[in-house]
Amino acid sequence: MEKPLNKILVFLRYVLLSIITLGIYPFYFYVIRAEMNNRLLTDILTEIKKNKELS
Repeated sequence: MEKPLNKILVFLRYVLLSIITLGIYPFYFYVIRAEMNNRLLTDILTEIKKNKELS
């Protein structure tokens, strides 16, 4: 049978990793979305410039 101290340490490790994960995910999501948005806007600008040159 596990000792109570060992159970507490496992729980604290779980809580710590959860806090780290929940703290990193929103930042990662924001950065990836911003990068995708910038790439999309760059593609749109390129297409607009091509259409102006053809006209």
